[in-house]
Amino acid sequence: MANYNVLGCLDGLNYTVSADTLSPNELISFYTGEENPICGTVVDEATEYEYTHLSTYTECCECYTGSSYLSFEFGSCPPEATWNLDISNFCNLYGNTPTIGQVFKIYDSETDTVFCAEFIGLSTTEGSLLLEPDSGEGPFSTCDECENYTPPRSANTEVLVCEICCDCGATGSTINQITPPHPVWTDGYGTPVTQLNMIVLGGINGLNS
Repeated sequence: MANYNVLGCLDGLNYTVSADTLSPNELISFYTGEENPICGTVVDEATEYEYTHLSTYTECCECYTGSSYLSFEFGSCPPEATWNLDISNFCNLYGNTPTIGQVFKIYDSETDTVFCAEFIGLSTTEGSLLLEPDSGEGPFSTCDECENYTPPRSANTEVLVCEICCDCGATGSTINQITPPHPVWTDGYGTPVTQLNMIVLGGINGLNS
């Protein structure tokens, strides 16, 4: 048996876990005496341990999806109420679990409103089907940052550039898709708009830079 430092997925805290053999960046679950296990990423070896390794996963979302926890719990900005979002729905949009203290925009389909809320932890309360993360925006560091955030505006369908390498030695010909720089203009309200169907050529910050 060996001992390992493990970084918690949701709280960012360090835990020491005992296991047969683990490698850095492996995702595992372990008990801390609470009703449900904690998920975390292996960092390196430790000299002693507090908890025992249970199972290994590929990512934090996989570890928490299907567990006895039913939702991620969020608190309002400022703290007045709490809401529960389905774990699978959140992970499908963001591809990862939130960290305690991060702030996200949440959409309430019942009232057709968007509001900011801070992630405060796990819950065994079922997540509401009327609430979902809003368009993948965030995470934000604070409630103020979330509430004052204005998403960038764009126009038209984005144009991509293909770079073709015809003589790449042993690898043969390859094609690399590149996202080129696009011009930005200001509309009549003073808001920057990115023109996605056009390309900036030459000069600093241009395609030929």
